[in-house]
Amino acid sequence: QLTDRLIDIQHDHHDHILATTHVHLSHDHCAEMIMVRGSTARVRQLVDDLRKQRGVLHAGLTMSATGAALH
Repeated sequence: QLTDRLIDIQHDHHDHILATTHVHLSHDHCAEMIMVRGSTARVRQLVDDLRKQRGVLHAGLTMSATGAALH
């Protein structure tokens, strides 16, 4: 059910998600990288929504800027 919840959250933020990568680390553990763009507040909200899900063991955020204003 965790996968379905995570996908639902990603769909709720579909306008900011650029790509996702899902990696199988073992039979019971996976890692997922989600590349997004958008305002700092919106990206932080997405991370918070993902982090709160039962079964998520770790959620980290690395941010960068392009130097160009987002439209």
